[in-house]
Amino acid sequence: MPQKKPSLSLIGVTAGAALIAGCSSSPNGTPAPRSTSSPAPNPTTTSSTADRSAGASPIATAAPGLLPGFAVAVLSLTRTPGDTVRGEFRITNTAKESLNIGPAFIDPAISNPNTTNDAGGITLLDTVNDKKYLVRQDANKDCLCSKNLAGAYIAAGQSTVIFAETAAPPPSTRTVQVSIPHFPPIDNVPIS
Repeated sequence: MPQKKPSLSLIGVTAGAALIAGCSSSPNGTPAPRSTSSPAPNPTTTSSTADRSAGASPIATAAPGLLPGFAVAVLSLTRTPGDTVRGEFRITNTAKESLNIGPAFIDPAISNPNTTNDAGGITLLDTVNDKKYLVRQDANKDCLCSKNLAGAYIAAGQSTVIFAETAAPPPSTRTVQVSIPHFPPIDNVPIS
């Protein structure tokens, strides 16, 4: 009897994030399509990952990337106490079967080499000040981001929300470029 793959409904961990540059060209070497963002929604004082996963409108979406069957949307980039930005991202399975999201959102160049199952590859780029913000790490070099993604599956047509925290750009920076491994960069994403 085949073993049933676990379904992933929501991944959430305490604050943290790292940033990584996304792919800038397609497999055939031509420039990759740019992703789009929409105007920032009115900020709210309370927002949980579960609330956002239940159908919140994204503030930006990534163009199709190198991972067939996955769609990514930025739900929020929010300044938090302690000069950090918390990003929440909806990952949707557009395939006809369950997909493992395990190593899909890491970047070996900057992620902890002892883990290959977190969202530590997400980065923010302040294009005005030419500074990249990586996902923050704790004393053990574990990302402040969604973890334990290895073996996590999203059922066909379903979504989950992951998060990552980075240092905050200066208050004058109102938009950033978001890079998610295996997807084209998403330009002009508002920070609330």
